Amino acid sequence: MKKSLILLPLIFLPFSLTAQNYFAPLGGPIGVSVHSSYKDANGMLYIKTNSTIKHQKSFDDGGTWMPVMINDSTQIERLYSDEMSNLYAIDNSGVLFKSDENGSVWDTLFVPGFPSNINTLSISPSGNLYYHSYPDLYLSTNKGILWSLESTQAKALYEIEFHPNGDMYAIFLSNKTYIAKSVTGGVTWEEVFESPISPFSFPQFAAIHISKNGDIYVQEHNGDIGIFSDFYVSDNNGETFNALISDKSYNAFLITNVADDIFYSDWDKIFMSKDKGQTWTNISSGLPSFPRINHIYIDNDQYIYLSLQNDVLYKSVVPSTQITPTDEAKNENVFSFDIYPNPANVLLKFQMRSDLPVNKGGFRVVDVNGKVIRAIKSVMPKETHIVPVHDWAAGVYFLQYVENSQVLISERFMVGQ
Repeated sequence: MKKSLILLPLIFLPFSLTAQNYFAPLGGPIGVSVHSSYKDANGMLYIKTNSTIKHQKSFDDGGTWMPVMINDSTQIERLYSDEMSNLYAIDNSGVLFKSDENGSVWDTLFVPGFPSNINTLSISPSGNLYYHSYPDLYLSTNKGILWSLESTQAKALYEIEFHPNGDMYAIFLSNKTYIAKSVTGGVTWEEVFESPISPFSFPQFAAIHISKNGDIYVQEHNGDIGIFSDFYVSDNNGETFNALISDKSYNAFLITNVADDIFYSDWDKIFMSKDKGQTWTNISSGLPSFPRINHIYIDNDQYIYLSLQNDVLYKSVVPSTQITPTDEAKNENVFSFDIYPNPANVLLKFQMRSDLPVNKGGFRVVDVNGKVIRAIKSVMPKETHIVPVHDWAAGVYFLQYVENSQVLISERFMVGQ
């Protein structure tokens, strides 16, 4: 049965922390973009990149790297590990493999009867393996030795997430996208949350994350272009979902730590909330200029790993549970923009809002790759500026204010079709 949606007013305060750096780079493969990262139970660090060999591993937290492949010619499409540091890999044919030697030797576990391009593995806290080959869901309770067909209607798009109480949650797709819940180990599923903006555009749920205390976070790509994301949260086992974050970038990610602090990235920034999303703190200091954050991961020691588009991994200098804004940072005023219309088709108008004195700075517009599209000089930065965009390619751009070669603020806007 579909449950109701409750919308709550939110307060968003993007404080800027400049007193200290919260992130520092790790070593890594040169000249690649890192798409994701995670550690196994023994502390081995794994990454997925855009290099010729997709997956690599490091024994020394990014100091040296080695390739991970099933054999000399078989690439790994998806890589997983359980609480015993067993590795599981899926190749591009949907075949499931297992390794208990950090990926040096692999054994075949499962070959789907009807391979599809949607093949994922989910591992429950108790170690049960759920292999999903659209639309079938298989279960193994003995590390992949024996399998049973649990459901032929499991149209989950992504990995299943497990609630601390044992319930399972997944994204389903039929004639709509919705969040479903199973209390029967995946045999039967019940719809609990449908997009609140459907059918006025084409929403698509993109991710589910469940915190240690059982809060359920879902990400929805909204709009026909699919650029912006909304996040919702349920603190009552999926009975109701409340709006948490609205209109953030398509490239947004959300995760929580053991203290239930929330962290989310919005393309080139990362924010933290210690009060269930009522206020947010910008903790991006220490990252390179204009990063594109591809993924957020928090390890068992609660350190944050950020996978970047055009650089190697970055790691928080302290555990995420120890990141606390200083009083100076909390009281610090920040630059901000009024940008309209957004998306823009013909003319873009913007105005700076700030209580801080404006020195010898200037504006610029950059694209998603960091290329400067337009430099804008002004002797009166707080006036309304108008920029023609009718001949710009449709997509995402960033308006920045720069002083002494330092980007003080970067705000996203869109140019429409």
